[in-house]
Amino acid sequence: MIELMDAEGVERFHILSHDLGGPASVSLAYLAGDRAISLSTIETPFFGLDYPGYVDPRVTYWHLTFHMNMDVARFLIEGREERYLKHFFRDFAYNPTAMPEEEVKAYAAQMMQPGNLRSSLNLYGYIPQMAEQTAELAKKKLKVPMLAWAGRSSFAEHCIESAKAIAESARGGVIEECGHWVFQEKPDFISAELAKFWAEHR
Repeated sequence: MIELMDAEGVERFHILSHDLGGPASVSLAYLAGDRAISLSTIETPFFGLDYPGYVDPRVTYWHLTFHMNMDVARFLIEGREERYLKHFFRDFAYNPTAMPEEEVKAYAAQMMQPGNLRSSLNLYGYIPQMAEQTAELAKKKLKVPMLAWAGRSSFAEHCIESAKAIAESARGGVIEECGHWVFQEKPDFISAELAKFWAEHR
């Protein structure tokens, strides 16, 4: 990502991530130094941290470890992609209708393309390395200001508490009547919070 910013001639930038994009975005914020203006993590599972009350997300969310066993997961999911995705889009939401049916079908269609399912599962295979990297980086407080939000019926306090453990400056919290799909379930709220946060950090 840093090399991409170099190629595009971008000197300073905000970082925004959702879900498993979070661990990589945290690493980017540390490694980019003064070039990173801010870091926003939405519904992020934080691996490898150590603070009072911390619970590794792999304990709570069964599918993380399941997906790490890529060959078994692929064998069980292939041919059932749409039904499998509907479980997450419906059951991981406070409002199960927030993700439109046509979007679920579009995601399933992409997952059924050759190589795409294994590629997506491969990201989960790197969770142990994500945990090791975050644990090492978090030995020093992140100087980049951090925003962390999560849905009440999903990661709840995990995200803001993890952000406080990582960063010198962290704010955010828990979004009521919201699940994992924050951008679909509470688009006005999260857009306003991001706009305000970015306006304060230029």
